[in-house]
Amino acid sequence: MLGSITSRLSAFARDMRGNVAVSFALSLTSLAGAVGGGLDYSRSSGIGTELQAALDSGVLAAASLTQNRSAEEVVRAYVEAAIGDHAGVMQTLNLEVTSDISLNSRRIGARASVQSPTTLLGILGINQITVIRETEAVERARNIEVSLVLDISSSMSGNKIDSLRQAALDFVDTVLDADVSGTTSISVIPYGGTVRLPDTFFRFVTQGETYSPPGFNWQLPVPDRVEDWNGCLELSRNQVDRVALTPGGHGVLPDFTVWNRNNNWCPEDEGAEAIFMTNDRAALRGVISRFDNPILSDGTGTDVATSWGVRALDPVWRGELGGESDFSDRPADYEDDATMKVMVVMTDGGITQQRRPERGWDPETGPSHVGTRGTDDLYNTNEARRNFESLCGYAKENGVVVYTIAFQVGGGRNRRDMEDCATSPAQFYDVQDLNIAAAFSAIAADLNQLRLSR
Repeated sequence: MLGSITSRLSAFARDMRGNVAVSFALSLTSLAGAVGGGLDYSRSSGIGTELQAALDSGVLAAASLTQNRSAEEVVRAYVEAAIGDHAGVMQTLNLEVTSDISLNSRRIGARASVQSPTTLLGILGINQITVIRETEAVERARNIEVSLVLDISSSMSGNKIDSLRQAALDFVDTVLDADVSGTTSISVIPYGGTVRLPDTFFRFVTQGETYSPPGFNWQLPVPDRVEDWNGCLELSRNQVDRVALTPGGHGVLPDFTVWNRNNNWCPEDEGAEAIFMTNDRAALRGVISRFDNPILSDGTGTDVATSWGVRALDPVWRGELGGESDFSDRPADYEDDATMKVMVVMTDGGITQQRRPERGWDPETGPSHVGTRGTDDLYNTNEARRNFESLCGYAKENGVVVYTIAFQVGGGRNRRDMEDCATSPAQFYDVQDLNIAAAFSAIAADLNQLRLSR
């Protein structure tokens, strides 16, 4: 009897058929939590993605220098538009927006958290999932210094000078229109045989009756009053290639013509003189609007003009160029991360040597046509090319973005000179028709794209 009872108890203990239902019942809660948890977490992840995208877009909009609404108002509008359709989420939004705003920069930060309601996770006592996202955006108007080196030599006469004038005017308008914080300064350096400078540069003229160019034994007359000079300094080859110049160490370029009897080597019209570091639209347009046939210049001193384009960007000339008082701290240091320096060099021909009337030139006769046989080379064409190459290299080594425009330039060597000067092939424009405006427009668009950093 006892053995029978023991046998039945052992059989009962071995029987597992009832455990299946019990095990399933016990595991049902965990299974529901696992499946439902995946769905709930997937939903919260989707809300997080939408929230991040809204925050990114919102802070970018709030950081815009043209934004006149409060940063929190802008960011909140983006967030509410993104998650407003999610039931039970919008009511839990906690949004924190920080702002650091200065004259030419805006830094906006945002952190948002919401509670995503759960469904099946509630079985495990988890009624909501916290979603947190954050981001930051900075928009800073870069200080920009621009040198426009523009060829107004005699070969530019006719339709070419008309096309250049309008293209340059449009360029100035486009660049300044995009400068909402007034941090862009522009220098315009028109040139023919050489560059005509403002009267403030008379301080570089030698004080005395005559001046002897280095390496020559002939004399040039020197005016003793600023009213009597033509605005063009005598520069030797080494002086052109040297960024710094010594006050009182230069002669005055004589008035003469070589190839074109009507156009002086030194541009004779005051409207053709260079203007440095200004964002005065009227003043800049006033210079460029004068580009016309009456002030075209003999010769193509691209190396001389480029030397002044570089000086307009070089910190050694800070406070020496006579720009606007608002830019008295310019040119900025090359290492200044807040400043972008740009030089645009445009020509329609090859670089010419620098000529001067031979000894015996009489300053009393006024402007004279001397012809090639009546001149000495201050330096030859190859030396002028080397100057140009050296100056372009110096600018690029110091981080200047150099754009070049070859406007109906003939000869492969002449085009290569311009292409090699540019920062990259993408910054070189070979214009074979009259549409030089397209090149200037592309450069202006490129500058505006580089202006902002985030």
